[in-house]
Amino acid sequence: MIVINPAKVQAIDNARRTAQIMARFAEIDAESVRPARAVSAYMASGQGEAPTQDMARLEELEAEAVALRAELQGLSA
Repeated sequence: MIVINPAKVQAIDNARRTAQIMARFAEIDAESVRPARAVSAYMASGQGEAPTQDMARLEELEAEAVALRAELQGLSA
């Protein structure tokens, strides 16, 4: 007879999801480099507002990171 421990199954699932989230954080960091560089270069040039497309991409990536941080916090609770 096999006995399944729901707490252990949940812990394994949480660990797996935590690893996925951490991997996505690394991807988000990598994806942020080019638009962040473009925005900082534009701002350093004193030409005014940063490119809308790059700012939008950074905002999109940050919104995803915020959601992932909230999920991660829930997994560790």
